[in-house]
Amino acid sequence: MPFDEFKSGPIKSASITTQKFEAMRINVRYDWLFSFVDPIPKYGKIDLVFPKNFYDLDRTAEPKPKFEIVFGLEPADNTSPIYSTTGVNVLTLHHL
Repeated sequence: MPFDEFKSGPIKSASITTQKFEAMRINVRYDWLFSFVDPIPKYGKIDLVFPKNFYDLDRTAEPKPKFEIVFGLEPADNTSPIYSTTGVNVLTLHHL
């Protein structure tokens, strides 16, 4: 998986696992595990990019994509939580 657009420094390690690999499926869980060499800047964002033309994360149909932070990422302050937005094939985590 290329990480060409990463601008805050190198990625130390990354892996993505799932139980189903076919595109346009519902009720599929993807586990993203990654670590960075440098800290993420305050109020930064992380884009999780799925293959173009195969994933439509921004559709109006249900179920909508949802995310869960299991460990590691924390909000920049206690007043605003980390939230996500979608744009066709990109899930973005904001306010880190």
